[in-house]
Amino acid sequence: MGTKTRSIANHLNNSLGELAVISYKLIYNSNTAVSFSSQAGTQLGSLDFYYPVSARVGGSFTKQYDASTSYIVTGGHYYAHATSNLHSHWLWIDGDEANAIHLADDIYALSGEDGGSPRQKSKVTIQSSFTGKAAGTYTIYTSSGTGDTRAHTGSINPTPGSTDGDTSSEPARTMIWAMEVLYT
Repeated sequence: MGTKTRSIANHLNNSLGELAVISYKLIYNSNTAVSFSSQAGTQLGSLDFYYPVSARVGGSFTKQYDASTSYIVTGGHYYAHATSNLHSHWLWIDGDEANAIHLADDIYALSGEDGGSPRQKSKVTIQSSFTGKAAGTYTIYTSSGTGDTRAHTGSINPTPGSTDGDTSSEPARTMIWAMEVLYT
């Protein structure tokens, strides 16, 4: 077990009781802005969710133990600015889209679209888990999008001060981590 994994496991064990963390990896970590304009949505498997590929972030994680021994826990923070059509947020494992997790963040509703306030920011806290996964390497993704095929315009990791007035003019950061936890 590496130093980073050991210190996280020790912290979790101390704060949550007995919890055996096998491995930890920061699978996505960036503050580089990525913009997209009128980008068509890509359907997530056969689900009612369409996302702009430029807004999708993620990375690979290797699970060491079988499905009956451990599970994958994910966490992180996703930040986007949209001028159109980011109404929903999902987390999934590539190739297992049928078991994707709908995190249900609608930035238009949360920002008061109907009340006249700006409808722009998507700040999603990611806390979830995937069970029933065999040992192997998995690619985990997350993205905002819509429940239909509309085009999307916006950016991930924007500089909030450029659109939100009094906020910092430093770029925002999106990060996602994954860890393997033993069933206890």
